[in-house]
Amino acid sequence: EPQARKLLFHTGADIEAVVNSVMSSAFYNKVLENKEQKITQEVLEEIIKATRPSMDTSMIEEYEKFRVSYQRDKKVVKGWESGISHIGFDDIGDLDEIKASLKESFQLPIEKPELLKRLGVQPVKGILLYGPPGNGKTLLAKAVANEVSANFFTLSGADMVKRGSSQAATMIKELFNLAKDNAPAIIFIDELDQLAPDRNNPMGADFIPVTTQLLGELDGIKGLNGVMMLAATNRPESVEQALLRPGRLEKHLYVQPPDEDGRRKIFEVCLRDTNAKDVSVETLAKLTSGFSGAEICETVNNAKKVVLAEAAGGSSRDWLTMDDFSQALERKRKETINPNLMNRNEF
Repeated sequence: EPQARKLLFHTGADIEAVVNSVMSSAFYNKVLENKEQKITQEVLEEIIKATRPSMDTSMIEEYEKFRVSYQRDKKVVKGWESGISHIGFDDIGDLDEIKASLKESFQLPIEKPELLKRLGVQPVKGILLYGPPGNGKTLLAKAVANEVSANFFTLSGADMVKRGSSQAATMIKELFNLAKDNAPAIIFIDELDQLAPDRNNPMGADFIPVTTQLLGELDGIKGLNGVMMLAATNRPESVEQALLRPGRLEKHLYVQPPDEDGRRKIFEVCLRDTNAKDVSVETLAKLTSGFSGAEICETVNNAKKVVLAEAAGGSSRDWLTMDDFSQALERKRKETINPNLMNRNEF
């Protein structure tokens, strides 16, 4: 072991040369001097000192850079390893049909591939989640990452735009290769309209190489081999329409704002682990018409802040009441931007 530490920059071939030198020295001493030489620690150390290593620090640094840049290691990338918070389908209120569709599209091909093969069913290559912001598209993607037995890789359209089309296209190619090496896998692309805008739009001309790369990956001759794609956008009309055809992102799921029953379910989820007294989720659902899922969660959080404000003043109350929600909704009303004010010259 002490000798191994002295061979830090020696390659396998260098170590083999050290061993051969030791053995040769012992052999020739026996032949020339007609006496047997023992291989001692001192003899070994002398030969190690006399053997120049093939590697140095700069070479190791360069090889490591090369490995990080180009080597695709086999690895498991579940939701928590991707930095995704642990959210399951049960943590999302409402959207029952969409959750069922995602399970069917992503779980069945992975968990029961033999059934699909017997039935002659081709699994979905990709799904697009679309709809107004704040209604659960990203939450659904997080739930897929945590609940489907597949490796999960994420990409942000907005982040890729900052890198430029050339680098973005290269990263997409590498990401699909990495996913294929770690199949079954799901690739999630958020804000798809930023990454693959309509090629007929002058604004999207710069990102034609990115769109072309995505189309090539989805249509590739070698196939996706256990890789599926999930994408999300607030502006489906701005996405390159060729991506939305059958055999590509062929399934389109509209994530709509919640109706009254949906708002009730979201309140129930948001209040699941909260101490609340005489709080009616049915009444709250009626009072929040037009709210998105994100706005409902914000309302619950603001109601909790009312309790915190009282605690700062010496109160020992640790539960929510309907009055807290009344104050939270009033705060929401005051903080909402009035579109009519935006046209005033005072601004």
